[in-house]
Amino acid sequence: MIFTTFSILAIAFGKMAVIQFILQLEGTNRNGKRILYFCAASNCIVSFIFIPVLWAQCSPVNKIWNPSIAGACYGRETYTAFAYFQGSFGATLDTALALYPAIMLWHLQVKLHVKLGLIILFGFGIL
Repeated sequence: MIFTTFSILAIAFGKMAVIQFILQLEGTNRNGKRILYFCAASNCIVSFIFIPVLWAQCSPVNKIWNPSIAGACYGRETYTAFAYFQGSFGATLDTALALYPAIMLWHLQVKLHVKLGLIILFGFGIL
């Protein structure tokens, strides 16, 4: 459970680092910055809500990995549904953060092969 919590935080902060990097490249485009700030805020909200849902699925908490302990697990369905949502949201956000620089770099005034190379490099985030 502790490592799962840290992995959720690591994924959230990793996306925040990518968003911060793209913000540094963005320049003065206000609409682009708003989109990125929205992505950052929604990423934090979804990730930070997921942690209490994870810890609250069973009472006592150690019943999650040891079903023979007395207690109840009423939150497993909620946890499973939110885990699917968080995974889908993360995959969508990863795709958006990989494609966003392509739009931004397309207007860059450099040779086409340099532009395509940069777009492909940023596009590796989809993998």
